[in-house]
Amino acid sequence: AGYTDPWTVPMRAYGDFHDKGSKLVLGNKIPANMEPKAELRAAVNLLANHPNTAPFISKQLIQRFVTSNPSPAYVERVAKVFQSSKGNLGLTLKAILLAPEARDLANMETKGFGKVREPVLRLSALLRAMNAQSNSGYYLLGATNEAASALNQSPLQAPNVFNFYRPGYVPPTSATATSGLVAPELQLTHETSMAGYAFFMRNIIAMGLGDYGLTNAAADHDIQFPFNTDTSNALLALADQPSTLVDALNLKLAYGTLSSSTRQDIARTLASVDYRAKQNPTQDQINGTRKYRVWSALLLVTASPDFLIQK
Repeated sequence: AGYTDPWTVPMRAYGDFHDKGSKLVLGNKIPANMEPKAELRAAVNLLANHPNTAPFISKQLIQRFVTSNPSPAYVERVAKVFQSSKGNLGLTLKAILLAPEARDLANMETKGFGKVREPVLRLSALLRAMNAQSNSGYYLLGATNEAASALNQSPLQAPNVFNFYRPGYVPPTSATATSGLVAPELQLTHETSMAGYAFFMRNIIAMGLGDYGLTNAAADHDIQFPFNTDTSNALLALADQPSTLVDALNLKLAYGTLSSSTRQDIARTLASVDYRAKQNPTQDQINGTRKYRVWSALLLVTASPDFLIQK
């Protein structure tokens, strides 16, 4: 058989190189001379059935999908589903997302509810909402872990097995700490990363992002936004009415959670962006005004607390 790139095939165990002795896992003995696959299944079952596993995994899933500070009752209900389904993550996630805590709009006003949107998810929300396209078809994102000029986080590049941040992280000397709450995603946040995030968003909104295309070394960044490549893009037309543009982005990016004061501030800023001649503006001036307004609106929305805090 020819050489196969080991990075492109599933991992598997080789019985000839496997330790066939008995094992002790959480005080339980796994007998000797088991096949590697069967032995792994036995170990996983012991871990999944340990009484700490269900609440531990359930709480962290709630933190990632709903709120950083779930109530003990919420965690307990989800943990019971995990246990009764023998660790079925689909049913566990269904229980998380259909729980009253996740669906009751009144919770949006509850102190401590919600979570900080981690940097990579801010980027994915923008790419999805704006229907970004890949020139190569491969979405050559590249690394985004530089704090001063990118996201301080890059997909699949967590610094250790404990992820990018600790589930119990508390920002020191903060109102969060005073309130006895946690904010895990803020472990990625500091003065440099906040400035770097704004710098990164400004650049990619205007120029696209990612490595250059595979077929043309001189091409633009591989991932591009339609409003930069098509002058008839619907978002550009909305820029003639700043408030309408802000309302559209509020729904697409913030799910309608932008405060009235934030919407007014952004709309007022966009109205001041105008490169048109007072009389007989050229089409280039009109197009330029529309594009700069869209760029500015996206930057201001993605930098707003209403977008950064997900409820």
